[in-house]
Amino acid sequence: MILAAVPAGLLRRWPLERAHHVNVALSSAVVLLALGGFGGEGVPFGRCLSLRLLHVPCPFCGIMRSVGLAARLDFAGAWALHPAGILVAAVLALQIVVRPIAVRFARRLPMRRVLAVEATVNTVVVASCFAAWLLR
Repeated sequence: MILAAVPAGLLRRWPLERAHHVNVALSSAVVLLALGGFGGEGVPFGRCLSLRLLHVPCPFCGIMRSVGLAARLDFAGAWALHPAGILVAAVLALQIVVRPIAVRFARRLPMRRVLAVEATVNTVVVASCFAAWLLR
């Protein structure tokens, strides 16, 4: 999942193209560290609304705990909670590695193409969540 959650005001010193890559790298690192800190014990956000109201798990039930376990390198536990959690954790970890490189070459990378690749990655992640949900 491609995340860009750092407030734009904090990144004003960079041009838009570079700021976007810095934002994604920082956001991905914060999410992995935060969820890795909780591991499989759960996160303090409560339970899924679908599970609480309808007693039916949604396609994303368990994804945050699964990502947390994958961040702690407990892939068996992550797979048991939600197989797509490993993919989400891998995409987040890849952002931490790739985005600093992209900052260096930001002027050569058309933002239109960067956003198209991000949309494709997001689509694959969401589709994998639905596939795991259907196969359960």
